[in-house]
Amino acid sequence: MKCPKCEHFQAGTVECEKCGIVFERYNQVQERIAKEKEQAVVDVASGQSSSSIWMVVGVLVFLAAGGWGYYSSIRPSSPSHSPVATGPALMDSPMVVGKTPKARPAQGFDNTNMTPVVSSDSVLEHAQKATVFIRTPWGSGSGVFVSKVGHIVTNRHVVEVKPEDLEDMKAKSAELDRQLELEKRNLDYYRKQLDRLPSELREQSANNIRQREEVYQDYLAKSKIIHQRLRDIETSDWVTDVEVVLFDGTKYHVQSLQIGKSSDLALLAIDCPDSPALTPVENSLGMAPGQKVYTVGNPMGLRHTVTAGIISGYQKYKDNVYIQTDAAINPGNSGGPLVDESGRLLGVNTMILRGTEGIGFAIPYRKIREEFGVYLN
Repeated sequence: MKCPKCEHFQAGTVECEKCGIVFERYNQVQERIAKEKEQAVVDVASGQSSSSIWMVVGVLVFLAAGGWGYYSSIRPSSPSHSPVATGPALMDSPMVVGKTPKARPAQGFDNTNMTPVVSSDSVLEHAQKATVFIRTPWGSGSGVFVSKVGHIVTNRHVVEVKPEDLEDMKAKSAELDRQLELEKRNLDYYRKQLDRLPSELREQSANNIRQREEVYQDYLAKSKIIHQRLRDIETSDWVTDVEVVLFDGTKYHVQSLQIGKSSDLALLAIDCPDSPALTPVENSLGMAPGQKVYTVGNPMGLRHTVTAGIISGYQKYKDNVYIQTDAAINPGNSGGPLVDESGRLLGVNTMILRGTEGIGFAIPYRKIREEFGVYLN
C-alpha cells in the first residue's frame, strides 16, 4: 500500500511505517477538508447547492476504478428454513463494507516493487502459487487453478460486467455531464457578477471562484477518464483485454471463457501446461464450524495475500449453499481460493456482508464441480 502522505510503500493497511499517520483518520480529515471547500460557495444562480455533482463523481470514480470487480450482489431475503441456513439472511446490494476488515498477510512483501515473498516452510506456498491475479478493463480480482492444464475458476462478476451495471454507469455519467455543464454556467455567472460586488467583498469572491474553478477542472478531467473507461468497457473483448498474471509474474491472455449457469462462477482457460492446481475437498460443506481456514487473493493489488480465520457456518440463498468465514475478504479477493490448513481447496471467495466485519462467503467446491466438472479431472 502507498501512504497518501509520504508515498511510502508497505504491506500494512492501518498506519504508515514511515511517517506514522493512521490512514483512516488521514482520509477522514482530507474528506472533511474537501467537503468544506465544496460547500464554501453556494450556487446562488440556480438556488441549489452543487454538492450533487461531487456525489455523482464519487460514485463514478469508484465504479470506474473497478468497483464491479470487488463483490457480487444479493438481495434482502427471509432466512431459509433449510437445515443448513441457520443465521441471518444475506443481502442483495453491492457488498461494500463500512470499514474494510484488516487483512493479515501471512507472507512479507518487497516494498520496492510489491513482489510477493514466500517463506520456504509455508504450508500455503502451493496455494499462493495456484492463485492468479486477473486484470480487466473494469477492475481486477483473483482466480485459482483447478486443473493441471490451465483451467482457472473465478467469480463471474470479476470477468463480466452486468448489462444493468453498465447502464447504471452510463446514466450516472450522463448526470455528471449535466452537472458539469450547470457548474460551468454558474462559474460564468459568478465571473460576470464579480465587478458588481463591493470592493470589500470582491477579493474573497475572486478567491472562491478560483477555488471552484480548480475543483471544476479536476472533475472535468475525471469525467474524461470515466468516458474513456466506458468506451473501453463497451468495446472490450475478453480474448485480448482480460489478463491473467501468475505468481511469478508471467502474463497470459484467455483462450476460452465459460460462465456458470446458476452461480457467480466463471471458468477461464490459458495455455499453461502443468498448472499448479490445488487438491480439492470434494465435500467441503461437511467440515465442522470452527475449523481453521485461509483465503488467498490480491486485495488492493497486493498480490497473493493470505488471511486466516475459521469456518463460521453455512448459509443458503437461492438454492445455493455458501461457506461462511471470518477470514478477511477485501476488494480484489473475489475469485480467490478458500483453503484448509493443508492448502486444499474448499471453495471460491465471492462476497462479504455489507456493513459488517468478519462475515464473508465462499462458493463450495461441489458447486464448482457441478458447473464445470468435465474440465476438473
